[in-house]
Amino acid sequence: MNLISKIQKKINRLDKKPSLQIDAAKESILDGMTKRQNKAELVEILNAEHQVSQLPYWVGRLPIMHLPVEMLVMPGAHHYASDYHPFVSLLKTGRRDYFDSFYQSFCPVSLADMYGVSIEDNVLGADLKPYDEPWFLRESKIPSGENGLSAKHGASFYGPVSPQKLELEYQRVTQTYESISMQGYLPHKFGHIDGFFLQYQGQYKFYVNGAKHRAAALAALGYSHIPVMMRDNMTRIVSDKDVAGWPLVAAGKISQDFALSVLKAYFEPSDPLKRMTSDVAKNHEY
Repeated sequence: MNLISKIQKKINRLDKKPSLQIDAAKESILDGMTKRQNKAELVEILNAEHQVSQLPYWVGRLPIMHLPVEMLVMPGAHHYASDYHPFVSLLKTGRRDYFDSFYQSFCPVSLADMYGVSIEDNVLGADLKPYDEPWFLRESKIPSGENGLSAKHGASFYGPVSPQKLELEYQRVTQTYESISMQGYLPHKFGHIDGFFLQYQGQYKFYVNGAKHRAAALAALGYSHIPVMMRDNMTRIVSDKDVAGWPLVAAGKISQDFALSVLKAYFEPSDPLKRMTSDVAKNHEY
């Protein structure tokens, strides 16, 4: 009988006498099993920045990579090591002013506004939505809602947002930070921070696609390196060398130069409140 069968048999016996104490015991058993499986099967690479050019070609179960916080970015070109990251800034200072201003003032109406790219009106791709990304093969899709709020309440990485969404993001960021501060970081229980690599002129960044709030908490807690994983259902690397083949470029929806400007923004930390280019964006309200 293998380990999993033995564990399941023990849990089945506990199920016959339900109680809070037994439920806790079941959780402890499953938690221990997950830890043993992760320890046995997962590979961790410390100081993974020294191998980053090879990591997108990894074969087998994807490794946990410990990357410098300076390499981490999230949608919208928000840098986790920057003073302008809305989540990290809030956690480090304890002040809501920049956090609230971010959602009230950073309200891009186009892709150019989102990334602070100065373009002429007739540049191919100027009318793309702020949430579009030239390297993804998918229909233009508004970021989905979460935690009971629909998409109309806004997104987590730009404004405008409803009062309910603003409060939700505040609670998610601060509660995640408090939980990790008190209990430690528990990826075996809640999952790993995941995403993919960006490459521009020989430099690399890691685009955080899942667990953005956990990444912010670790950055605010002073982690020099943050453990991340490549996401197995997404591309592993977006490279400037392949720009001609990026889906929106290949489909004729955005020019190569404009698309590269979007990628470049992920390598140049900037204050999002100062990067928007249109008066419409600056005066937009929820």
